[in-house]
Amino acid sequence: MQRLLPQTDLPLTEPEDIPEEVEYWVTKYQDCSTLEEITAAHAHFELIHPFGDGNGRVGRAIVWEQCLNIGVLPPEIDQHNKAFYYVTLEHAQRSGDTAPLLYMFQMAQSRLLDRLTNKKKPSDRWR
Repeated sequence: MQRLLPQTDLPLTEPEDIPEEVEYWVTKYQDCSTLEEITAAHAHFELIHPFGDGNGRVGRAIVWEQCLNIGVLPPEIDQHNKAFYYVTLEHAQRSGDTAPLLYMFQMAQSRLLDRLTNKKKPSDRWR
């Protein structure tokens, strides 16, 4: 199984350590109750990188599920903020400082809220 992060040299969990690290991750983050905790969990999950493909999609789906479980709007990551997401995620993974990623998530929540409360038809959004 090939596990690569394009355009970065971040160290990933060694393949033989993935089961133990995922178990640790589940135990550590099973009771996230704030967006701050969800942000830290996400940065950690993406460094475990347990799959050959689809880690980002799975990680973002977990963020959505965690947010919905605590009753907060999930961040929407799309073509407008994806580059900012990748930069802040890598910063969190390299430094342990999740504040920029948290800010990105908060802005992405706000963007989703604006989109959900906008009275325009979906086709008008893209003009």
